[in-house]
Amino acid sequence: MLRSISHIKLHLSLIYASLYLLQDLIPTSLLKISSDLVSRSIKLFHVILKYMGIDSPAIISLEERIELVAKLYKHTLKRSELRDELFAQISKQTRNNPDR
Repeated sequence: MLRSISHIKLHLSLIYASLYLLQDLIPTSLLKISSDLVSRSIKLFHVILKYMGIDSPAIISLEERIELVAKLYKHTLKRSELRDELFAQISKQTRNNPDR
């Protein structure tokens, strides 16, 4: 039993360690999802970076931010795997983020 508890603690610490702010694109999805959705998940992360102003040198307007949020909704409303991925990505970008 002790071994399994320490294994669970290690696994959780690895998960939490992976949920820290990134300033670059992710190479693959954060969660295990269908292979046909991985490229979409990377695009979602790109939209999040744009929204946060990380991927864009200029400050984006309110209208542009609304368009970005609409893109996120459009791509995730029908696919539960992508909704979960989006949640994980947003969690990653807000955890220990000094600008949040």
